[in-house]
Formats: sequence, structure tokens, C-alpha cells
Amino acid sequence: MAVTLPRYLASSLEARLDVPRSLDAPLAAGARVGEVVYSARGQVISRVDLVAAKADPKGNIFILIRDAFAKLFAGIFGTA
Repeated sequence: MAVTLPRYLASSLEARLDVPRSLDAPLAAGARVGEVVYSARGQVISRVDLVAAKADPKGNIFILIRDAFAKLFAGIFGTA
């Protein structure tokens, strides 16, 4: 994808990554997981989807338990 902008906007061009704090498996290859938002002077120029490059299957019971505890502690202590 290409976007043409006036030269005076080039120095104000910004890219912002919008993704959730966490994603839950299973994820299919090509699933939308967020987006990149390009803006200049506060005006959105373009949005580009971020997609999973490969499938991420659901883990076994031990991984599910580990992830559940990690989410619990992240919620309690406010860590990512």
C-alpha cells in the first residue's frame, strides 16, 4: 500500500499500533489481531490491519493453567 502526502506533512507523519493487551488462542493464520494507524497533524491518513502470520493452536491443559494464572496476576497487579 502506498500513500502520497504533501511534503509539508512528511515531518508530522505518525504511526500508532493498536493491539489488544493479550490474545487468546486458538488463532487462525490470517486472523486480524490489530491495526497500524497512520496520521498527520491529528488526521488519520490510513489504517492497515495486522494479521497473524501463522496459526496458533490452543495449548494443552498445563499451558492453559499457566496462562490463567498469568492473567489473574496481571489483573491483580496491573502488569502486562
